[in-house]
Amino acid sequence: MIKYQVFFIEFILLLLLRAADDFPSDSSTTVYLTMNSFKSGEIETSGDEDWFKISLSSGSFSATLNGNGDPQVYVRGPAPSTSTVASNDDCEGCGLSSRADFTITSSGTYFIIATQLGSGTGTYQIKIGGYVCPTDCGMSCKI
Repeated sequence: MIKYQVFFIEFILLLLLRAADDFPSDSSTTVYLTMNSFKSGEIETSGDEDWFKISLSSGSFSATLNGNGDPQVYVRGPAPSTSTVASNDDCEGCGLSSRADFTITSSGTYFIIATQLGSGTGTYQIKIGGYVCPTDCGMSCKI
């Protein structure tokens, strides 16, 4: 009997470790993105969202999300608001990668969110930078 109890406990611990989220899934996140630097992560389960903070001054920016599956990127804020500023799924000419181009007029802390379409999961790289006409994505400059 004890042998089965030990196996069950080990199994539950393994499940808990595998389901552990790498980044917070809401505005309480304390993980900051750095301008023009990539951060890697994983959408571990269906419906998971990884939230990052970044302090932005007024200007035009691009949030890019590349990865496995069908990644989607959202920009929300400024804090404490979580209103959607921009979002994208499948940027034109980039396959399933996502790129949200946006302009802000209010300086503050914004949230950049990585997620997957539907019940998808997978690894990704996310980056935010100054807006540059995306010649590699075949999109027209609209900002």
